[in-house]
This record gives sequence, C-alpha cells and structure tokens, in this order.
Amino acid sequence: MVVGEAPAAAPPDAGGGLSPRQALERLVLPALLRPPCLVSFSGGRDSSLVLTIAAHVARREGLPLPSPITVRVADAPAAQEDWHQQTLLHHLGLTDQWIRLDVPQGEFDWVGPVAGRVLRRHGLLWPPNAFFHAPLFEQARGGSLLTGVGGDQMMATWRSARAMQVVSGRARPAPRDALHVGLAFAPRAVRAAVRRRRDDVPSWLRPPVARDVMRRRAAEDASEPRRWDRRLPWVERRRILAATRWSLALIAADSGTHVAHPLADPLFVGALARAGGAGGLGDRRAIINMLLSDLLPDVLLGRADKALFQEVFFSAPFREFVRTWDGRGVDPALVDVERLRAEWAQEVPHSRTALVLQAAWLSAQGGEAVDRGIER
Repeated sequence: MVVGEAPAAAPPDAGGGLSPRQALERLVLPALLRPPCLVSFSGGRDSSLVLTIAAHVARREGLPLPSPITVRVADAPAAQEDWHQQTLLHHLGLTDQWIRLDVPQGEFDWVGPVAGRVLRRHGLLWPPNAFFHAPLFEQARGGSLLTGVGGDQMMATWRSARAMQVVSGRARPAPRDALHVGLAFAPRAVRAAVRRRRDDVPSWLRPPVARDVMRRRAAEDASEPRRWDRRLPWVERRRILAATRWSLALIAADSGTHVAHPLADPLFVGALARAGGAGGLGDRRAIINMLLSDLLPDVLLGRADKALFQEVFFSAPFREFVRTWDGRGVDPALVDVERLRAEWAQEVPHSRTALVLQAAWLSAQGGEAVDRGIER
C-alpha cells in the first residue's frame, strides 16, 4: 500500500492556456523527437489514446511514426485484446510498425524470469508489475517509450462525482442523491469513518496492522477533494503515482530509454482540471470522445471492457515457489503466514499479495535486493 503525497512536480495551475488535447500533443513530441519512439500498447483505452495522439502529431510534424509494442502471452486468453489492437492499428495505419513480443506462459509471472531479473537488480518496486515494461524498454533502447500510466486515475469517476454533478446542475436530482451530497460535504472525520466501515482489508494481516491499514486508507480517501478541478492535481501528487514513475524510470535507465507518461503529467492534468471545472467532464468515454472524436470512429471510442492478467502473473513459477516456501521473507509481526499461504492456495489469489510474494521470493534468493555496485 502506498499512501501520502509526494512533492509537487509543478504548480497547481500547470497547463497554462492549453486545452487537454493541446497538452497531450505537446507532451508526446519530445518522445517522437528521440527515436525509436515506442508506445506501450495493450489495446486498452489509455494506451490507445496515447498512441493515437502520438501518431497524429508525428504525421503533422513529418516525424517517424511511433511503433506500438505489445506483449502477447501464450495460453492467456483473458489477456488478449487482438480485435481492439488490430482494428485500431488498421485505422491509424500503424500495422506495419507493430512490434509484438510473443512470450511463453510463465515468462511474466510475479516471480518469473523477467520479474526475477528486475527484482535482483533493483529490489522491490511499485507497482509489483513494473517489471512488465523491462522488455519494452530494451526494444526502445536509446530511444523513447510512451505509456498510458495515469489514465485510470485521471479519467475514472471519483467519489464525489454524482454529488458535484447534482450540485452544479448537470444531473437531475434523485431521492438517493441526498446521501451522495451529504457524504461529499460531510466533515473529513465523518467521511473517514464511513470509508473504514466499507473497507476490505486482507485477512492475512495481523489485526493491529489491519486496523492501521484501514485508518491510513480511510484518511487518504477522506482527503480527496470533492471538486474535479481540485481533485486531479491532488491525484497527480499521490505517492502511488510518484512511486510508479520512479520505478519505471529506474528500469528504463538500464537501457538508456526515455520514458514518459503523458496522462500523468502535470501539464495534461492541469489542462484537464481547468477544462472540467468543479463538476468534471463526464465519464471516461466522454473524456476520450472529447480528446479523440476527430481521430477515431465511435466503435473504437466506446470500449468499456479491459484485459485481465491474473493468469499471466499467477502461473507456474508462482505455484512452484509457494509449494516450497518455508515462510521466510515476511515479518510475522505484520503477516499471518498461514493465512497468507491459504490465500496463495486459491485458484486465483488476490493481486494485492504480489509485493509480499516478491519480498518472500527475494529472501529465498539470498536476500540480495540489489546487485552489488549498483547505486540507488
């Protein structure tokens, strides 16, 4: 769990007079000017948004087209997005630039070969699947990689969305809206108390630790501003995003690759906040439609589903490690080892166990979190 606020990367009014679209176009340009420029492309909405903007800017400026790069894991149908990928790339005219990394099942396991190399070199990172980008950075060696990091945080709905839409007159009030508005405008202590009652804490945490997790998470959630234009800069400053950017930059440096996350950049965040005002811009589809309606057809703008990677991350290397695990590598004062073992015995364990899994795996490797001679 990563909570708290990181030092601000830019003033709250970042974005100047740019529209969100203009901000994105400006943000992808440095990567296009440092070829090869690759775009981490799953076929999902965020990576499709970044790829579409990058291709548009490249053609407008007469620059080499960006290359979408996709990892495809064998025997993992829930993680495949072939139709969305092929349809978008055909529309953008990027099929010939598409780089596909076909890997066997187990290669991208939480403690598989790719994760193992990254964990041995850099230790634990956030998020636990940061290692997924290592082969992409290698393909972009010396050039640039654009990601869709930040899209989930910046364009998803927020806790006070309904209340602010009602208060701003954008939505017709309904009987239950009294509860939404009341909670949104309640004192922070009240909102934190409600959040604690709704929390779902892992059963494998010791009770005092679980209570501390609930308290910290509730306090974090209760500090979220109710206004859209104040919430987005607040989200951008969260340590959870700062840790993600730091971890990916650390891995990217191994191949001399410049990595950029336009959807999490203060320039775009500031422009998006200003465009939405207090009540926001609607749901994710409405925001993407605003950004790309002149570049993509509705069939590509309206996607709502998402690929699932549980079968990719929890595969043979995970099962083999858990089978022989002796309980080392986790603090028994924090974690109930037997309950954690029971969670890992589930057919599909929860992904929130990934970081403690990697900590246990590193311990089993001899405890070397970082190669000797590598400066942190």
